[in-house]
Amino acid sequence: MLAEVGDRQITAGELERRILARYYGPRALIGLVREALFLAEAERLGLTVEEAELDARVEEELSSVLGVTPGERQESLDRLRWQGLGLEDVRAELRAELGGMLLIQKVVTRHRDVGDEQLREIYDRTWSAPRRRVRHISFPLRGDPEDAEAVAMVETRANSVRRAILSGASFSESARALSGNPETASQGGEIGWLSREELGDPALAEFIFSLEVGSLSPLYREGEYGFHIFQVIEERPERPFDDVREELRVEALAAAPTDQEIVALEAQLRQRTLVRIRPGVLPPIGGE
Repeated sequence: MLAEVGDRQITAGELERRILARYYGPRALIGLVREALFLAEAERLGLTVEEAELDARVEEELSSVLGVTPGERQESLDRLRWQGLGLEDVRAELRAELGGMLLIQKVVTRHRDVGDEQLREIYDRTWSAPRRRVRHISFPLRGDPEDAEAVAMVETRANSVRRAILSGASFSESARALSGNPETASQGGEIGWLSREELGDPALAEFIFSLEVGSLSPLYREGEYGFHIFQVIEERPERPFDDVREELRVEALAAAPTDQEIVALEAQLRQRTLVRIRPGVLPPIGGE
């Protein structure tokens, strides 16, 4: 017996059955086969994951899982304690998961062939025009945009948040907690790198490109949508393709592999590696 809850007893056998039911099955077996294929290929290519490299990735992922600020991290740790877990449990689980992922990434990278056509596509999204890395906090109007009282209430709230940030409140934490755009709020308000053309609205583009890097914008009214507070984090100029070709090649090779790349390379590895799975272990394709 492992625990008692009132009159109910939780046994080691029950825990084992629950773990097997949740984590063992076709999906887990397919994952193990894939890892074995990529591990064999990594050995053939002489690729390894260094401890320092894995440690750095684990700490990076911890910040994503637990949060960056002391308040966010403490709240996450409190939730973990309710689940009977601690920081080292999470760290150990991340090490087990990320070690295989990093090795797969190295194998995919070694097989990549990045040509000028792909580099041109990346260039068009990066250095082909002046761009600014922008974040915002959104305050949408929930009712009639012609309702002056409702508009004034949203504007007052937006100005209050802006004053708080000017007084030292965190922009990213404010965006996560208060922004009306869920997608960018989860990223601390980050929209990403944008050119004038990508901003679409000429008036908005002029506003964004007139801001000083690092400064907090005044409120910006976006038509019937509502208000925004913007901040330009950094900027980069336009650069000729020939000047950045090799830089872009390095970035393309280092990018995280897509699911499509992994599946395609796995298919190649299966063609030269014998894979045998005991009959009856995996369900028939299509549920037949």
